[in-house]
Amino acid sequence: MEISNDRSVAFPIEASMIPIESEENLEQPLASTSKPDFKTKEEKQQRLVILAEDTRRRLKRSAMDIYCIGLNLLEAQNIIEHGEFLSWLRQEFGMGKTSAYEFLNVAKAFGSEFPIIGNLINNITPTALCKLAAPSTPVAARDEAINLVKAGEVVDPDIAKKLINKYNLSQVGKRKQQKTSSTNQMSNTNQLEALVVLNNETVQIGEKTSNSISLPSTPQQNELQNLLVELDTYKVQLKQLKIVNKQLQLDITKLHSELNLLKTSNKS
Repeated sequence: MEISNDRSVAFPIEASMIPIESEENLEQPLASTSKPDFKTKEEKQQRLVILAEDTRRRLKRSAMDIYCIGLNLLEAQNIIEHGEFLSWLRQEFGMGKTSAYEFLNVAKAFGSEFPIIGNLINNITPTALCKLAAPSTPVAARDEAINLVKAGEVVDPDIAKKLINKYNLSQVGKRKQQKTSSTNQMSNTNQLEALVVLNNETVQIGEKTSNSISLPSTPQQNELQNLLVELDTYKVQLKQLKIVNKQLQLDITKLHSELNLLKTSNKS
């Protein structure tokens, strides 16, 4: 990540990272994760000045600084009046919306893990950090990267890309499996509907037979009785099939909803 001296912001460029084994030099972020509460506008302005100075001090430095800048911007975003945040960014740092949200994404994505990894976040290079923090990155890819840095390894852009591709392919496989399952369920539903139609026709034939046939002999009456018993069985099965068919329709509707949610999340 590169920040030029004329206070303009351009992203990303790689910097060399040195793994940190000791936690004694852990530099705590300045920004507060809780929503700030100020009594006067002067207090707000004083706090914004402090956040701006800390942010400028951290520009063009380590992954830790990128994370802390994100926290600073999150807090500033809560302090500044609605609609004025981008103006403040341009005024203080010459920073655009895209660059600011890369910092914000890092703070949001790694906030819950920071108490665990601390200075080990510097084992993730700046460009890799931004890739892993992107909203489109699977959480599982980020979790594996965190496990790697906890084991003392460095995560560079190549490793980050491999992790992201690995879990994106996994999600594609799951979606294909869900689509296949949905198709199979629809096929089963069609088969059930055909069976229901066939059973309905059988019931109608049985009803016509019972109403029109009058057989004098005992063997024929017994056969007719057996047919009527079978007809009752078909009626019970028909009710069961209708229940199964209704459940399948509900499952199909649910699967369609889940597929739509997955498509929406992938687009975002």
